[in-house]
Amino acid sequence: MNPIVVNLLTELNQSIKNRNAYASIDGYFYQFELTLLHILLDQSSEDPFGDQFQGVTSHYKIEQIEDYTKVFENSGVNYIRLAQVKHHNKYAGNAEYLEALLWLYYSFLRFENKDPNLKTKYYIFHHDKSPLKNTEIVLKEAFEKNEKETDPEKQHSVYHRILELNTDSPQMRTKFIGQAKFVKTQSLLDVTTEIKSRLFSAYGSAQYNPDFLYAAALSKIINDGRAGNPTGLQQLSNFFSVNPIIDPKFYLLKILQLIDRSLDEYIDQMSEPNPLFPDTFVDPIVINDYKQIAKKIHDFFEKHFDDPRKRTSFLLSISDFRNLAQTTTLNAEYEEFCKHFIHIRAFVFKLAKILYAYEKNAGSIANLDDWFDFTENCWLFKHPHEQRKQGVILADPQQSLDAIKTIGMLRTRLSTVEDEDHIPNVWYWGNIAQLRASYMIPYKLNITKVPVQQWALSTCEPDFYFTVQCLNCLNLGDASSVDHVANIFKANCMMG
Repeated sequence: MNPIVVNLLTELNQSIKNRNAYASIDGYFYQFELTLLHILLDQSSEDPFGDQFQGVTSHYKIEQIEDYTKVFENSGVNYIRLAQVKHHNKYAGNAEYLEALLWLYYSFLRFENKDPNLKTKYYIFHHDKSPLKNTEIVLKEAFEKNEKETDPEKQHSVYHRILELNTDSPQMRTKFIGQAKFVKTQSLLDVTTEIKSRLFSAYGSAQYNPDFLYAAALSKIINDGRAGNPTGLQQLSNFFSVNPIIDPKFYLLKILQLIDRSLDEYIDQMSEPNPLFPDTFVDPIVINDYKQIAKKIHDFFEKHFDDPRKRTSFLLSISDFRNLAQTTTLNAEYEEFCKHFIHIRAFVFKLAKILYAYEKNAGSIANLDDWFDFTENCWLFKHPHEQRKQGVILADPQQSLDAIKTIGMLRTRLSTVEDEDHIPNVWYWGNIAQLRASYMIPYKLNITKVPVQQWALSTCEPDFYFTVQCLNCLNLGDASSVDHVANIFKANCMMG
């Protein structure tokens, strides 16, 4: 790589290194997967930047300056391509991209007039449900937003950097617009599918199927990015020419992706109008609060999912899982998590709302490490306001084909635990139709928040009991409603 280009890239990367950060795991994987796909298309007729120089090999640096930087040389001319990769599952208006485009403009100003033999391009590759963006319009809105804002703290930090360079002008903006571009991209699923197909066409064999190639290539790209190593098509070919391996941590990231996907779904639901009340919207402040809650939940799972025993206990915890497979590899474990995504999703939805309600009602910050004890059989949930003992957050009854059998299986497994302190007394589950206490369920069953006369609870009087919380007061459908959430932690909460 040309020393002049190396120095330019290093200098610019040092100036903005503190702004680089990963978002959700979906966004994280999308960044690396799209980068991998672009490497596979490098210098071909499908090159995303339109580069088609025969015999030229590009070098990619991930998380250098932008999400990735592509560099190559041809006939004495140096080429730099800066790429931002954005992934949204919903509509994303111009406002979502103002800061991103300003950062690209800042890089343009830093590069401009540094080397007469340097040619640059600045692209934002984005997947969302909005139309293709117009670079000129978005750049204009970005400057107008910052110019109208009187509080410097509310202006974009990069806006101040641009002003400090003292090189911004209408002419420079016009020149930048000629080199910058928004490019609509495929969904994460479509990108994954195309990567597998292209990898198998290039490197596939009886030994290396598309799933293996995908996992091996992506784990290599992620590791190269973390280590700051340049990568590209040649490095990928060299990797597959010997015995390629999959970093075990790759599948742990894929498991965490399921947690983040659940969190993203819950937050995305808040951004969509309620079909029953189309004119009502969740306050953006509430949505932002939930984003902070989501980060807290993500960090909690990331911390504890390093322990394989806790991962297994979690799966056992959220439902009965009578057919839970015995896994010996992280790949097989990931597949098991995928099978039970709907239960994971239900757990995450409930925990997010409980956490949000606690911090709003109690006016204090929760520490999830104080809320859970990890046992062999389940994740015991110990809410600070619970009036009984400890509980367990389960998936929804509607997700069980037979709620009666499910509760029987859960009762059998959990009631055989020898340590009484490890038996959940409260099951945060939901409404269960047609359930009656019986000799088949040798706890003293107490279903709360239902008409008392409807339930016959005198058929057995064992030493231990469990309470099934209906969770109506949790009101998952209304993200901002917290007035009645405290009811689910009360003993004998009848009709809340």
